Amino acid sequence: MRILTTVEDPGTKKDVVEDVRLAGAVESRGIRWPRAIAITWDGKPYFDLEISDFEALPRFTDPRLATPP
Repeated sequence: MRILTTVEDPGTKKDVVEDVRLAGAVESRGIRWPRAIAITWDGKPYFDLEISDFEALPRFTDPRLATPP
Protein backbone atom coordinates (compact mmCIF):
# COMPACT_ATOMS: atom_id res chain seq x y z
CA MET A 1 0.00 0.00 0.00
CA ARG A 2 1.22 3.48 -0.76
CA ILE A 3 0.01 6.80 0.65
CA LEU A 4 1.21 9.99 -1.03
CA THR A 5 0.43 13.33 0.61
CA THR A 6 1.81 16.75 1.47
CA VAL A 7 2.68 17.67 5.06
CA GLU A 8 4.33 20.62 6.76
CA ASP A 9 7.90 20.13 7.97
CA PRO A 10 7.72 21.35 11.59
CA GLY A 11 11.33 22.57 11.45
CA THR A 12 11.10 24.69 8.31
CA LYS A 13 7.32 25.22 8.09
CA LYS A 14 7.57 24.33 4.38
CA ASP A 15 5.42 21.75 2.63
CA VAL A 16 7.09 18.44 1.76
CA VAL A 17 5.85 15.48 -0.25
CA GLU A 18 5.43 12.53 2.11
CA ASP A 19 5.48 9.05 0.59
CA VAL A 20 4.43 6.28 2.98
CA ARG A 21 4.82 2.65 1.92
CA LEU A 22 3.36 -0.23 3.90
CA ALA A 23 4.33 -3.80 3.05
CA GLY A 24 3.56 -7.26 4.39
CA ALA A 25 1.58 -8.01 7.51
CA VAL A 26 2.02 -9.46 10.97
CA GLU A 27 -0.97 -10.68 12.99
CA SER A 28 -1.63 -11.58 16.60
CA ARG A 29 -4.96 -12.08 18.41
CA GLY A 30 -6.84 -10.70 15.40
CA ILE A 31 -4.75 -7.51 15.20
CA ARG A 32 -3.03 -6.94 11.83
CA TRP A 33 -0.14 -4.51 11.45
CA PRO A 34 2.17 -3.75 8.51
CA ARG A 35 5.45 -5.68 8.62
CA ALA A 36 7.36 -2.78 7.03
CA ILE A 37 6.78 0.99 7.07
CA ALA A 38 8.98 3.29 4.99
CA ILE A 39 8.49 7.06 4.80
CA THR A 40 10.31 9.55 2.59
CA TRP A 41 10.05 13.34 2.55
CA ASP A 42 10.73 14.90 -0.85
CA GLY A 43 12.32 11.60 -1.88
CA LYS A 44 14.75 11.54 1.08
CA PRO A 45 14.55 8.80 3.76
CA TYR A 46 12.66 10.00 6.84
CA PHE A 47 11.55 6.83 8.68
CA ASP A 48 12.12 3.12 8.12
CA LEU A 49 10.76 0.30 10.28
CA GLU A 50 10.61 -3.46 9.91
CA ILE A 51 8.78 -5.57 12.48
CA SER A 52 10.21 -9.02 13.05
CA ASP A 53 7.99 -10.10 15.98
CA PHE A 54 4.53 -8.91 16.94
CA GLU A 55 2.39 -10.13 19.82
CA ALA A 56 -0.77 -8.32 20.87
CA LEU A 57 -1.40 -8.46 24.60
CA PRO A 58 -4.64 -9.93 25.95
CA ARG A 59 -7.54 -7.51 26.15
CA PHE A 60 -7.19 -5.24 29.18
CA THR A 61 -10.34 -4.51 31.15
CA ASP A 62 -10.21 -1.71 33.69
CA PRO A 63 -13.16 -1.96 36.11
CA ARG A 64 -12.84 1.77 36.82
CA LEU A 65 -14.02 2.45 33.25
CA ALA A 66 -17.16 0.34 33.54
CA THR A 67 -20.49 2.13 33.51
CA PRO A 68 -22.03 2.77 36.93
CA PRO A 69 -24.58 0.15 38.16
